[in-house]
Amino acid sequence: MMTSLGLLTILPGRGVEGDPRWVRWFPVVGVLLGVCVGVVWTASEAIWSAPIAGVLAVAADAALTGGMHYDALADGADGLLPAHLSRRRRLEIMEEPTLGTFGCLALAITVLSRVFLFSEIAPNVLVTAGLWAASRTVMGIAPAFTDCARPGGLGALLDRPRVARQMIPLLLVGSFVTLGTMAWAGPASAVAASVASLAAAAACTTMLAVRRLGGHTGDVLGAAGLVGETAGLLAWAAVS
Repeated sequence: MMTSLGLLTILPGRGVEGDPRWVRWFPVVGVLLGVCVGVVWTASEAIWSAPIAGVLAVAADAALTGGMHYDALADGADGLLPAHLSRRRRLEIMEEPTLGTFGCLALAITVLSRVFLFSEIAPNVLVTAGLWAASRTVMGIAPAFTDCARPGGLGALLDRPRVARQMIPLLLVGSFVTLGTMAWAGPASAVAASVASLAAAAACTTMLAVRRLGGHTGDVLGAAGLVGETAGLLAWAAVS
């Protein structure tokens, strides 16, 4: 678990092992992050207005992860969204430290959407705990069905053969943690809609990467998780 904490949060963790048994702890790390974000969200709305609480919830999420998934979204958008680029050029763009137009737009739209969604939804720690667990579950599952698009980085650590061996424990832990928290969060229709929306959005992001890169990278996984969470919050706001 300490390896997963080190990979997904700002907390120090153990070194990465050759066999990614640590991936099965992704959902647990996700639920811990979600609880922290939910507590900040709830406490902030008790003190300030809903918009300020929304800003602080998003800020807490970014701070706890070191902004890693937001950076992944920006890099992924710059590489994946332009229409006419070679696979090699897309990968080069995703490695560049500069931020392009597509990355700026994706980051701005996502951050604003999350702020407004946190402002719209009644604070609920179980919602963020469940959705954050589900997004990390998806980030662990995707590499079992897609090839790594380039050597090196987190994407290469989560290569298909090794991650496939962790699928059953990952799915069991992810399902238990996600449904175990969200089942108490609100109506069954809202739970089903939000989890399904999260999975669909993350899958679409991953499939776009497979089509344009030939597989996943660490940036793709981070972007898929963040896009999935946002879609899950959007569905919760619509149905709950």
